Amino acid sequence: MKYTDKISLDLMRDQVWKYLGILKNGFSPDTDLLEIRAINKNGSRPQRFEAVEDAVKHVMKVNGKANVYVVFNQANPTVKIPVGEGIKNEDIAFRTWIMIDCDVTKKAKGDSVTNQSPPEAWQATRTMAEKLEQYIKKYNHNINGLITDSGNGHKLFIKIFLPNNSETDSLIAGFYDVISKLFSNDIVDIDVSVKNPARIERVCGTFNLKGEGNPDYEKRVSWIVHDPGTGNYGLLEKSQLAKILEDNKNLVSCQAGTTTTSARVGPARKPGPDDPDAVKAAYDDVQRLCKAGGVTIKQVDKNPSIKYAYKFIIDKCPNAKSHSVEDAYNTIALFIMKDGTRGFACQHGHCKDKVVYGDFRAMCEPSYSGYNERKKELRATGDLYDRILTEADQ
Repeated sequence: MKYTDKISLDLMRDQVWKYLGILKNGFSPDTDLLEIRAINKNGSRPQRFEAVEDAVKHVMKVNGKANVYVVFNQANPTVKIPVGEGIKNEDIAFRTWIMIDCDVTKKAKGDSVTNQSPPEAWQATRTMAEKLEQYIKKYNHNINGLITDSGNGHKLFIKIFLPNNSETDSLIAGFYDVISKLFSNDIVDIDVSVKNPARIERVCGTFNLKGEGNPDYEKRVSWIVHDPGTGNYGLLEKSQLAKILEDNKNLVSCQAGTTTTSARVGPARKPGPDDPDAVKAAYDDVQRLCKAGGVTIKQVDKNPSIKYAYKFIIDKCPNAKSHSVEDAYNTIALFIMKDGTRGFACQHGHCKDKVVYGDFRAMCEPSYSGYNERKKELRATGDLYDRILTEADQ
């Protein structure tokens, strides 16, 4: 929502309290962990808190200096996360919310360089959130969604409580696929890239600094616009999610059920045997493509996990011209698995179709543009995720 002088810091603090309290009340009693991430041009600084009061104090301290986010699903309390590192997908114990992101389309935004939405398009995102809530009520009349205004559009939070496993991943990915195809239009887009378990969302009561410093920037603040109240959210059950998919099975794409440890690397896949020669060739190729695309490698992590040989943190996405200013600060990475397979990860909404290393190569290497046509062909045949990893990653 637009920031005005009538919105005091006390009102903003109350919103932060309320929002974080709602999230925490949705967690099971065995964990109190809230992870707050302050993101600005210097990067992302995750900090975790057991008490809402301490989290609120931290949020208000950094509010206005950074964009402030929270991990809204429940982390596993037994996992030891190193200081300075954020909660990862595999660290999530339970999915406690489905967050439906109603974005204004690029077409509707027009020429705005700050990613801000025209008033009528912004209002359309709230109308869409309300429409989606009514659709979900057909499957569970007790559902009452939490609706927030992020400053760019509206978000609908639906209460769930499901274990973080492959079955849940498949249901949620399929759900996003269905509602996007049913409801997205020329003005409002349902973002399907927000399906990963460790997804973060802007803390209500904090400033949205996207585009700050640009000529048409207008100060905005994230806000709760509809809260049915604790105990009144209902609970969307696994069987009801499955029913939504069953009723719309013609809309569920072949890749909807795939999941990843990063939202952009590609589907879950069984790695091949370790291949040091393939890893070395992949390492050289990453260096070559980064140089060709004007991309700087900021950090190289060797053996960051059991699956990966290398993780490269890079300074920008080759598709950065489509990003908002803020999202240029998010972590963008390349990966090499121990069998030599490569991956690309950028979590910006405009990169939601950039799913594999071949996309990164196509953006860095114009002579590889034919890949995009081949990708369309594979998608059309329903064979994209079975074959693109082997074709594009070579």
